[in-house]
Amino acid sequence: MKHARNRRLDNPDRFLYGMRNVLLRRLHMSTERPIPFDPHAGPVSPPPRIKGPMLWLSLAFATGFGTGFSPFASGTVGTLVGVFIYWLMAPPYGTWFAYILGSAIFIALSIPVATIAEGYYQKKDDGRVVIDEVVGYLVTMLFAPHTCKAAFLGFILFRIFDVIKPPPARNLQALPGGWGIVVDDLMAGVYACICLHLILWLI
Repeated sequence: MKHARNRRLDNPDRFLYGMRNVLLRRLHMSTERPIPFDPHAGPVSPPPRIKGPMLWLSLAFATGFGTGFSPFASGTVGTLVGVFIYWLMAPPYGTWFAYILGSAIFIALSIPVATIAEGYYQKKDDGRVVIDEVVGYLVTMLFAPHTCKAAFLGFILFRIFDVIKPPPARNLQALPGGWGIVVDDLMAGVYACICLHLILWLI
């Protein structure tokens, strides 16, 4: 019994899948069917050709400097990197010019490194790849006031839109490689940005 328990703990995927089944049984939901694969997701990228430091730098960037390895809610944890960048680059600590330029650079880099990470992990939109959440949050906070309330509200709104993915965000996942990983989150960020400014205007 002890060895079986250790084997379950050594395999996090099996352990988490088992915990999911326990939770679903408690909610009186069926566990006979596996969670379906997203039909809008495209094919997996081929393994990357680069090796050595360039590969590991790309993976570090794609995983949000390691936050993507969080055992729980890696996308939410990865978004916190975006919160940190926004807080440092937006006025009054930075300028909107620097923020827009920095965000554009992050977005431009995020697509190729997400493609590399997808090919390395051989899984479409792997949970360890969270750079899409980082850049999506940066889009959300464009021209937002530099307050804790705005940062928190933007965080919540972005996570909501990132999960529900209203059209055309979900369909954009079918784009190849890093495009399919990143662009849907950018669209979620646009929706969140509009809602954020509307809510802040109303309150």
